[in-house]
Amino acid sequence: MQTTSSRQNLNSFLSSSRSFFGFVSVFSVTLLAGCATFQSLGARPNTPADSSKIYTVEMGNMMGKPSVYQGVADGSKTVQSALEESGAIRKFRNMDIVVMRPVEGSGQPLKMVCKYMPAKRMVSPEQDYAILPGDYVIVEAASVSITDRLMGK
Repeated sequence: MQTTSSRQNLNSFLSSSRSFFGFVSVFSVTLLAGCATFQSLGARPNTPADSSKIYTVEMGNMMGKPSVYQGVADGSKTVQSALEESGAIRKFRNMDIVVMRPVEGSGQPLKMVCKYMPAKRMVSPEQDYAILPGDYVIVEAASVSITDRLMGK
C-alpha cells in the first residue's frame, strides 16, 4: 500500500514539475521573443533612424561612464548646435572639445580642437565647424586655474 502511495506521489510530483518547467520555458521564449521584437522596432534612446547621417557627442564624466548622445547631421548642424542639442552646454560651465572626423582611405581620423568661450557660453566662431555624418565629438570638463578666471578666460 505504501508503495502505491509513493508511486502516486512521485507521478504527481513529476507531472507538476513538468508543467512548471514547461511554463518556465514557454515564459522564457515569450520574454526573449518580446525583447527581440522590441529591439527590432528601434527601441534605442537617442538613436536616429538613418544611421548613415549619425554624429555622436560623448560627454566625459568624472564619476564613471560617459554619457553619449547621437543626433542627425542634417547639413546645418555645427559644433555649437550639437553641444546645445546634446545638453553639454547645460552640463559643463567650461569644456575641452575635440571633433574626431573620419577620413576616407586614411584609417586615421582628423582631430579638430575647438576652443570654448565660457563667458559667452559658445564655441569660438573660427572653430565652430560643420558637423558631418560620422563625426565623433568628445567633450570633457576643462580645469580652469584661478589666474584664468581672473583674466576672464
